[in-house]
Amino acid sequence: MKRQAEKWGLPALSGILTAIPAIDLRFWPLLFFGLVPWLSCLLGKTAREGWGYGYRFGVIFGGIQLFWMLQFVGKWTGSYLIGAVPWILATLLFSLYFGLAGLAAAKCFGRGWWWLVPLAWVGTEVLRSYMPVIAFPWGIYAMPLAQVPLLASMAHFGMIYLVSGWLVLINIIVLRLVVSGGKGLPKFQPAWVVVAVSAMLTGFANYATPDPGEPRRIVAIQPGVDLAFGDPSTEQLRLEASINPRMQEADLQNPYLIVLPEGIAEATKMPPKVPFELPQSSVIFGGQRGANPRFQSSFALSREKWQYADKTRLVIFGEFVPFRDLLPKSLKLPSGDLVPGQDGVKGFRIERDTVGPLLCFEALFPDLAYRQQAGGANMLAIMSIDDWFAGTAATQQLRSAAIWRAIETDLPVARVGSLGATLLIDGHGNVLAEAPMGVPATLSGNLNVARPTVPFPNWWFPVASLLGLIWATLLPRKRRAAA
Repeated sequence: MKRQAEKWGLPALSGILTAIPAIDLRFWPLLFFGLVPWLSCLLGKTAREGWGYGYRFGVIFGGIQLFWMLQFVGKWTGSYLIGAVPWILATLLFSLYFGLAGLAAAKCFGRGWWWLVPLAWVGTEVLRSYMPVIAFPWGIYAMPLAQVPLLASMAHFGMIYLVSGWLVLINIIVLRLVVSGGKGLPKFQPAWVVVAVSAMLTGFANYATPDPGEPRRIVAIQPGVDLAFGDPSTEQLRLEASINPRMQEADLQNPYLIVLPEGIAEATKMPPKVPFELPQSSVIFGGQRGANPRFQSSFALSREKWQYADKTRLVIFGEFVPFRDLLPKSLKLPSGDLVPGQDGVKGFRIERDTVGPLLCFEALFPDLAYRQQAGGANMLAIMSIDDWFAGTAATQQLRSAAIWRAIETDLPVARVGSLGATLLIDGHGNVLAEAPMGVPATLSGNLNVARPTVPFPNWWFPVASLLGLIWATLLPRKRRAAA
């Protein structure tokens, strides 16, 4: 009985504790000790046993993290039974990464190399974030800590992945303090605390630096129109009725930039067809461009000049469907595949500045925000259609991703969704203004836009973590001393 409790109960407990903050961000303190029950299972275990413990943890953690898939697909297809299929399959696939994390951690513990465990964990996060075709940076351990920009600020020096590694290190310290005995338990190392505190203080120092730049009046317009499940025959009329009066009011403020959501424009050829009267102010929004091929794109109008940038990271099964002909028609999949942009990451020239556009799913990828900054962007605009996930925990993670991109780049961010989340964020990750969900709204506020700077090379930590994972996975088993 005790063996079964350890085998199933402790990984499940950690899975629940660490997934709760993704559902309710107020429970972010659980991240500091949620992994402890699972980590305790790995002491003195073989690599194979570590894989099993990791996979069982992943089934619970992933099942909760991805439950929005059942809700979304069930609503989309009209059948929650059908919705359960991608949820279960995605959870089982998602859990493979945690099996790998358990395997690597068990081998590290067996060698006494506890310091390598955070790197191995983060390596699996990087792996699933950038795996070709099925890249899905979801459920990153540190994601809920966006609620506390002061603690999250160290991400400027190593992306969100550095904060994940820091949290895993905290869990290891807690484990060593609460477990008094056990096979594979090393002597407490003060260096662990020194590293953890140093990383935290470095983040504090970054957070305390003044937010530079000149204030720019930014207006974000949330139409409050359901672009996912609303009536397509009246969609344009509803967008016009919502956006036009707000656009006219915004234009009277003479703002620096007006930002609208994704999915409101069509452009078989330039300029795009839009559901509003063009303002005198500069404006950015999202839609689709072209016919064959067809792109998901962002558009900008500034000083009577049109610009566009095509989305480079597409959502599998949402914007393109692999093996379409082999799948049943009852799934009601999108009728046509979009293609990724071929021109790479592009920014928009707005007055004296460069605004880096990110469309929905793209905002989950730290490297895209980094590349926008490296290309000269001194502000980010995230345009999204979160309507597909309204009422699920997915919206919270998409919202949190915008905060992380601001912290990592030290750039202000305007994020706009058709039903939400719509918010203005400063370069330290502080939310300055946020619209209520699901209703028409206009946000207006000042964001400090600084001169373009060379970004801090914060990609070093994800690269180091991926190498750490490879090293930990390939470690030979420690030989037992001869009798």
